[in-house]
Amino acid sequence: MIGKISGKLAEFHGEEGFIETQSGVTYRVILSPKIRESITAAGQDVSLYTYLDVKEDSLTLFGFDSYENFNTYSLLLSVDGVGPKTAYTIVGAYESQEIKNAIKRNDVFFFQEVKGIGKKTAQRIIVDLASKIGGEADLEHMYVTEDKDAVDALVSLGFKKQDVLRVLHKVDAAQPLEERLKIALGLLTKK
Repeated sequence: MIGKISGKLAEFHGEEGFIETQSGVTYRVILSPKIRESITAAGQDVSLYTYLDVKEDSLTLFGFDSYENFNTYSLLLSVDGVGPKTAYTIVGAYESQEIKNAIKRNDVFFFQEVKGIGKKTAQRIIVDLASKIGGEADLEHMYVTEDKDAVDALVSLGFKKQDVLRVLHKVDAAQPLEERLKIALGLLTKK
């Protein structure tokens, strides 16, 4: 198994980086947007932790800039229904601590913001990983029915339901409906 690669970035194209090691072997590695942003030019020295995804018809090497990100990726892979690309998308979009905090908060909407993750997969991530990171899955909190009145009011104003749900999740549900709507509108229209 290839655990870590160090060498010079020979070139990169889109999400792929070609890393040439001292031995002369060049590896094609999938790079997250965060890693690509940190690379200034070809020829730069890089050192990445890696995960080798082995399929019947392909071998894909995913790169990580820290052991923490690699470890979080491995945790996400242990969740049924989360494959290598989805797990990499999550780790590529957020810092490891943000992901762990979202799990501890039972924040379904955090994961739903990642392309390709629906409510059931988000809930499964939280349920499967909460105990592994020192948290506790709160099923009652995760399965709270949506604030239908607030959702309907904001959607009728032209906002996307997903955006409304994300914002309402941040608003204190104990406040009166009118106050929640004012706060949610402020968050939705914030640039």
